[in-house]
Amino acid sequence: MEAPQQAVVSVIIPVYNAATYLKECIESVLAQSLPSFELILIDDGSQDDSLAICQEYQQKDSRVKVFSQDNAGPGAARNKGIEVACAPWLCFVDSDDVIGPDYLRAFWEQGALTPTTLVIQGMQVMTEDLQTQLSVLKYPRETITMATAPPLIPQYRLLHAGHPVLKLFNTNLIHQYALCFDASISFHEDHLFVLSYMKHVDRIHLCPATEYLYRQSSGSLTHRLHPYTESERALKHLDKSFKDVSEHFTIKSTSYEREINAFLCSTLFRTIAYAYRGAVSNQEKLELLRRLAKYRKKVTSADIRRPISLRVIRWIYLYLPKTLQHVIFSTFYYLR
Repeated sequence: MEAPQQAVVSVIIPVYNAATYLKECIESVLAQSLPSFELILIDDGSQDDSLAICQEYQQKDSRVKVFSQDNAGPGAARNKGIEVACAPWLCFVDSDDVIGPDYLRAFWEQGALTPTTLVIQGMQVMTEDLQTQLSVLKYPRETITMATAPPLIPQYRLLHAGHPVLKLFNTNLIHQYALCFDASISFHEDHLFVLSYMKHVDRIHLCPATEYLYRQSSGSLTHRLHPYTESERALKHLDKSFKDVSEHFTIKSTSYEREINAFLCSTLFRTIAYAYRGAVSNQEKLELLRRLAKYRKKVTSADIRRPISLRVIRWIYLYLPKTLQHVIFSTFYYLR
């Protein structure tokens, strides 16, 4: 068993029915070149062998701490991890992903950190067997201050970077502002957490490391059909959070605002899709279309270049009456 050390970072992994890749994930964390960490595994009511795997590693390594709860979603599991974290810094890893041996060390490659510094590094998107790289997200080595944020945040599209992974968060800052994942939604709750955190930082370190291997899996949450009410609520909070963070960093770029509006458009159109593909009454669908009309100005200004289907849906949303929109969406999503 490893000798206990004072942890400088808590690595939080929410676990749900992850037995297939969980050992590979845990092993990659335990192999870090930075040894002073604690690994917090939150089993979220798994029905497979995930909890037993977690407990096995807890017996072998004193840095591993295991907690179990009834199934409540990844947001609630991450909140539990934040609650029990003991280190001054924390980061998140997904249970089906893998990190390279210098992933944790890379967060400190630019020296000591102040509590109001956010650190972000890149990642490699891999096939499910981790044998082929599909794409890579790589940042230059850059320190963004409040003075340089207005041009650099849009340049690196950091408000789009909603993954809770790849980032180093200050534990005390999270507690100070009572930040948490919204466990009542399963759509963009991670992005909302990151944006809410960004409102309280005054420096962002970008690292060129790409030690995080994201496994592109067909079972990803992005393929799920979410309740349209959750998506609608996420859209509302995203709209406000983008505005708040832009004001915090004094971002006034019109072109970047159009990019953000395109992101909101995508969420808006997904909300429509979730409603029309789900078991929702016609009255509810029509009421939803009427509520979503308040985003008309953002949809009009959105920089949507592709895919062509989004441009078609935007035209329908902007120029056709709600009753005709309803008929078209009902037919379109029925055929799909």
